[in-house]
Amino acid sequence: MQNKMWERACSRKRWISHCRCRLSHRLREQARSHIWIGFTTGLGFTAWRSTLQSTSQRQSLHCPPSIPGHAPSVW
Repeated sequence: MQNKMWERACSRKRWISHCRCRLSHRLREQARSHIWIGFTTGLGFTAWRSTLQSTSQRQSLHCPPSIPGHAPSVW
């Protein structure tokens, strides 16, 4: 019984970690207009501010959609 509860808690933790990428400052509230998106190139790390107005567009850039019955992996 406890083992199943632990597995469920771990899967929730992975989901939270997976979607942490939505905010660059995850420990405090952050305005949507100040969310930063970054990518890596062969030259190093480049970051820029998101200019997307729609939350659904922003989320599709950050986190892939969840697959039913599949726990998201940790990045």
